[in-house]
Amino acid sequence: QLHYSELPKRNISGNPKLLMSAVENIVRNAIYYGKDEVQIDIKADDDTLRITVDDNGEGVPEEELAAIFRPFYRVSTARDRHSGGTGLG
Repeated sequence: QLHYSELPKRNISGNPKLLMSAVENIVRNAIYYGKDEVQIDIKADDDTLRITVDDNGEGVPEEELAAIFRPFYRVSTARDRHSGGTGLG
């Protein structure tokens, strides 16, 4: 199941294709690695738009949270090219 909040009415500065690609990749990963539920919350505070994607999958081990934002980083060998991952998230 995919649940999502209403999109706030805001102007967003940035490259639309790159922004869409980033959000799509995170949502696609949540759908793929989650068990059966994904929640997307979109909130606007002053000049910040915050998108939170939550799923009920295994999650990322605490000790690897800081590393997941490095380019091409993989959390575990279970998520490799054989399972369809490229590490581009």
